[in-house]
Amino acid sequence: MKTSITLIAAALIACIIFSSCHASVTKIAPPTTAKDTTSHTMLHPDSNTVYLDTAGKKIDPKLFMESMKSGKFTFVPDMKNGKVISIKLTASELKVTMGSMAPVFAGTDINGHPIDLKALKGKMVVLNFWFTSCAPCISEMPEMNDMVAKYKDDNSVFFVAVTYNSPDEVKAFLKRKDFKFNILAGRADIIKEYGISGYPTSMVIDKTGNIAYSLTTYDGTNVAQLDGVIGALKNVK
Repeated sequence: MKTSITLIAAALIACIIFSSCHASVTKIAPPTTAKDTTSHTMLHPDSNTVYLDTAGKKIDPKLFMESMKSGKFTFVPDMKNGKVISIKLTASELKVTMGSMAPVFAGTDINGHPIDLKALKGKMVVLNFWFTSCAPCISEMPEMNDMVAKYKDDNSVFFVAVTYNSPDEVKAFLKRKDFKFNILAGRADIIKEYGISGYPTSMVIDKTGNIAYSLTTYDGTNVAQLDGVIGALKNVK
């Protein structure tokens, strides 16, 4: 693992020097260190949206925001017809750290294809957490799509995106925006298992199933960072 981390760091430093990507080496970016570019509550709520605490009791929106910024909470939205009816706080239970085993999951993507993290051992998995009204998530999609295109003929890299939005909501979104990841929709359970509270969050899972890298932000360097990690992991024997 020390060799893996060293190679990752070297790849990212090279990215900074030769590509001017200015990517910072963030070995693990837990919710407590998420940058302001993270869309904690970018659900486009309106004046009718109700904010709830962990017990389901109504609270002031400002208190909700402060709770989210603490990094101790994630949220569960109740959406209907594209509107946010309510947003409920839930305790964040971050279970992933640098070098730890990625929590396993399985399911069927929006195109009916099975995805099983256990079966993907031996491959590198780029895992992205997003939702359909997350502005930073949408901003990074063109670059994410370019990365998918770069590795389209490389069977050692697999791309998965997870969202709590329903399959129908995601399919409606994809009529307006292109996102080429294999998408698992309606999977709030995976989001909770990973303890995600900031969006977008991206991770690289190495061939042994360990979390090799994680970042929770969008600053224009995400793909350069992720691509650097992939390149470094390819050199790990």
